[in-house]
Amino acid sequence: MDKKVTELYIQHELADIGFEAKPGIAQETLVAVLIKYGELLSQTRQTALACRQFELAADLTEKPLHVWHQFCSALLAQGEFEILEQTCQHILETYPEDHNSHATIAALIEKNDGIKPAQWYMKSFLRRCGENFIPASGLEKPAGKLLITYGYENTRYVIGRRNNGDFKRVRKGGHYMLDHLLEDQKYDTNHYTILDENILKDKTAPSRPFNLILNDIADPDLELRSLETLETFLEEHPSIPVINAPHMVKETTRDSNYRRLNEVPGVRFAKTERIDVRKSDIKKDVAQIAETILALGYSFPFIIRQTGTHTAVSTELLQDKGALEAYLLALQEDATLYAIEYIENKSDEGHYSKIRFFCIDGTLYPVVYHTDQVWNVHGSNRKTFMKSYDWMLEREQKFLNNPPSVIGEEIYNRIKALQDIVQLDFWGLDLTLMPNGDILIFELNPAMRHSFDHAKTFHYMVPHMQAIKDAFGRMVERKLVEKTAV
Repeated sequence: MDKKVTELYIQHELADIGFEAKPGIAQETLVAVLIKYGELLSQTRQTALACRQFELAADLTEKPLHVWHQFCSALLAQGEFEILEQTCQHILETYPEDHNSHATIAALIEKNDGIKPAQWYMKSFLRRCGENFIPASGLEKPAGKLLITYGYENTRYVIGRRNNGDFKRVRKGGHYMLDHLLEDQKYDTNHYTILDENILKDKTAPSRPFNLILNDIADPDLELRSLETLETFLEEHPSIPVINAPHMVKETTRDSNYRRLNEVPGVRFAKTERIDVRKSDIKKDVAQIAETILALGYSFPFIIRQTGTHTAVSTELLQDKGALEAYLLALQEDATLYAIEYIENKSDEGHYSKIRFFCIDGTLYPVVYHTDQVWNVHGSNRKTFMKSYDWMLEREQKFLNNPPSVIGEEIYNRIKALQDIVQLDFWGLDLTLMPNGDILIFELNPAMRHSFDHAKTFHYMVPHMQAIKDAFGRMVERKLVEKTAV
């Protein structure tokens, strides 16, 4: 060990000839120290010296790819995009099927050249290799073998920003975020991205054993074909349990929810129609397109948005025909839209609210009781508007501690009973309470983001966010039946 360290330090020009490593430090400890030192150097833009630390750590460990991934994360965080791409290309020379490097390159391509070339690059890779295996860490025996499925029909890898300003790579669209739900280091996880039926073909089917399928695909507006492909795959593996059966995820589009939920006693879901529009037709006669939409039974004001978008992206409350025509003319390409009835829901106190529940394994978990001054209630406003009113915070705390004490036992049970219709293992819904006792559902699907971001400011949320994570973990454990993996 000491001789090897001596040779590598000199080889990587981190020590002069004649240097001799002293005995006493464990190899894995040295690797950890080198990685940490490399990250610190990267943060101060000493990239060349940081690279040497990671190179040495990679040479000292049995898992060099993991070290290189950490170096890429450090480069990405600091926005060292040119060196990051070079490093990813270097990794691919040794590990040509490394999903992490391909995904990062795709995100960088989109940043520099746009969506289409990035999609072409990533899809070319996924057609020949959809899986990304990550073994359990720190355990003699993994707690289970998971096949986690994603789609890439209309999903993208993009460069985003963290709250602290660091850059990060994110999967955009079509899925729910597992980062704060699943302790995946406990399991052998094969992250499989479905594209063009690759999961069904002998050459590109999952090569690792699994005893639970965790379907992360959450938006059928974006990933319908991926869900259908996963349905076929499940037919070939009928004995393997699945979290979020794809045929039920397909039922969670806004127009489908309108059809199946609006007839439930005590439940309202705004009238929602799906509309395909062509840019060429809009340019030819935008007034006629607007009239066609209005003829579906809408009156102003009503809401319009593009399918497959969340967090208010593309959403507008239209007040007149001129606003509708302006929205249509602003579209950059052919689009599928949702026209959504606007139901006034301002409370007697003059505010709007959004109540969110997650349903995990058939049990409801409260997430937020957000109060706002605008109709399109959005989470970021809680740090300004809601934070200024003690009674709003107190009501949310009471709701999180005991939802029926705020919304009533009968309404709580009415929400809980929706599981009989939804039949998913993990899903969420946003709603508000109407004066007549109805619940007005804004959204219901598994495409829900769970994080501890708001809990950093509103500390009373911490145990409830942790309860959600714990519940998801228990569901996974329950689903992992004692059987021989396929």
